[in-house]
Amino acid sequence: MGGGAGRRGDRRGAAPDEHPPGPAHRRAGQGHHGGARQRPPEHERPLRAHGDEHGPARHHPGPARRPRGAVVSGRALAWTGLAAGAGVLGLVVALFEDVTRPAAEIDRYAADILDAGLAISRNLDGLDELERTAALAGAVPGLALAYLDKLGVELP
Repeated sequence: MGGGAGRRGDRRGAAPDEHPPGPAHRRAGQGHHGGARQRPPEHERPLRAHGDEHGPARHHPGPARRPRGAVVSGRALAWTGLAAGAGVLGLVVALFEDVTRPAAEIDRYAADILDAGLAISRNLDGLDELERTAALAGAVPGLALAYLDKLGVELP
């Protein structure tokens, strides 16, 4: 593709004042040709310009564009999956800590309750001796009165 008259750098079209309307004696739609064509054109109209190119399109098109939303590559998908997996792993660890923290607190409370229960059971170990002491203490007044009667002492 040469740099002919049709090549204008970055410009996509002509300025509005560059091509004024033709003279009044021409019919609309005839373009710059004065008369009707005598025979059909030899070649078809050139293709439109491709992308940002000016002039006819390429004869040999380049590689086809990827459809929108297509996967860029397997490697990019793998990295995306790893990043998502790391995020999910962090979320799982945070949720696991949220569950284990109350469980550890319950375990501490259970240990305190067990210690209190063991202390109560140690205090109740002397219950049999306490019952024997109460029985002996209940028998003392009767025995004391009997002993005083045997000695001949009278109580006021």
